[in-house]
Amino acid sequence: MPRRCVAMNCSHEGNRMFEFPREESLRKQWIWFVKRKRADWDKVTTIVLHEYTSLCYRHFEKDAFSNLMMYESGFAKRLMLKKDAIPTIQVQPATPAVPSGAVNL
Repeated sequence: MPRRCVAMNCSHEGNRMFEFPREESLRKQWIWFVKRKRADWDKVTTIVLHEYTSLCYRHFEKDAFSNLMMYESGFAKRLMLKKDAIPTIQVQPATPAVPSGAVNL
């Protein structure tokens, strides 16, 4: 079963996914990040999370990665997060394209 990002408005799955950290205080910050936009996560606690619950690379600033330059230049096969990385970027929902000539109310 492929991993899928649990953040709101994000449907990324596959590679460049990061499991929630095991360290309690950092894990709580990741959960809070998801809860800000997903009402269905109100009752989620650090104990309830599945071991494969993940966020994708899109939710982290560039400086949250320890090997970004090596990864982008092909010298690293896997993108690595720094141990203290906290997700900060919320993906905006896709806006449907408005056909030309349509009236936008």
